[in-house]
Amino acid sequence: MLLDKPSNHLDLPSLAALEAMLRQYRGTLLVASHDQVFMQQLALDDYLQLGEGSELHIRR
Repeated sequence: MLLDKPSNHLDLPSLAALEAMLRQYRGTLLVASHDQVFMQQLALDDYLQLGEGSELHIRR
């Protein structure tokens, strides 16, 4: 599933419902987001993070 800034423009109950649904999703997620709290709530196993100077970091 590809999600581009999925937490933008959501009220808090809708955001909580989205987070709960995505935590239960058993497929692959590709999420582009600047919302670090949202990303932490997803409890992802691995993620890529773009750092300064376009450096790519793998977080496990």
